[in-house]
Amino acid sequence: MPKHLTTNGAFIAWLGVILLAPDAMLIRFSGLDGFGLLFWRGLLMGLTLFALWLSFGYRNIGADLRVARSPVGLLLIVVYTADAVAFAIGITMTSATVMLTGLATMPIFTVLFSIPMLGERPDWRTWLTVMLCTLGILVVVLSGHEAVGAPTGSPVIGGLMGVLAAAGLGFAMVLKRRHPELPIMLSTGTANMLTVLLAWLVMSRLVPDLPQGAQALGSLMVMGVLVLPLAFFALMVAPRYTSATTVGLIMLTESIMGPFWVWVGTGERPSWLMVFGSAIVIGSLAYYFLAAKDAVESEHKLGDKSGAGVEAGE
Repeated sequence: MPKHLTTNGAFIAWLGVILLAPDAMLIRFSGLDGFGLLFWRGLLMGLTLFALWLSFGYRNIGADLRVARSPVGLLLIVVYTADAVAFAIGITMTSATVMLTGLATMPIFTVLFSIPMLGERPDWRTWLTVMLCTLGILVVVLSGHEAVGAPTGSPVIGGLMGVLAAAGLGFAMVLKRRHPELPIMLSTGTANMLTVLLAWLVMSRLVPDLPQGAQALGSLMVMGVLVLPLAFFALMVAPRYTSATTVGLIMLTESIMGPFWVWVGTGERPSWLMVFGSAIVIGSLAYYFLAAKDAVESEHKLGDKSGAGVEAGE
């Protein structure tokens, strides 16, 4: 891949992560609970993604609709719906550090799901990373009650929701790799609208009140119309111009920037033990990605030398 395209892809990924980082802080500012958040967040993001899909994919509307109605398309929508539910419940139940640390394990699930779905065989570094991530998450979750200013729900359930959300995203990424024709914006927009229906049914068919106050309402609008759709769009486009390894490394920083924004905006902060556990997760994933990147670059260099040798022989 040309160097300028790789640089552009990394820039797009950074833009997506920077946009996404204040998401947890905006959720806190909105004051919405789990299903209220699910309703309004899903409605705003769903409508915005539909608008983006119609704007950028209008030439493929018929084909996208056919794929979305297929069994694999419906499976992707269900997975995205479950992922959105898990995130909304988890982030409003416990510390942002607990939730985002669990969510950071998404690349590991991508690797694990690729074993049965793509026939890939992970090396020893993968399994070591899985064990270290599990250890780090356990440290964060078991010390989650020590967070200052965090919601008073269960850190265990919140951490579990983070891991489930990571598993859903990992599965969706592998499914997309196996079926590249899947329309991601249409599928995600549909999933968000399904979360609206689900929240409405759970709340006895009542529409939840909008947040009160300019700050709370403004936070919801910025989150649902700008932050989430644009971040999602950028992170979806970035892998077209750079390696998935580079995007994965950049996405790890969201697990640091997200809790930082929450701390700056609301005063919510993790304990030192939680920071230590999160560092285990992020550090092990960073090592895994850097090792994978070095391996890919070595293969490319070896391929270049082999090609040069063949040309010389000719």
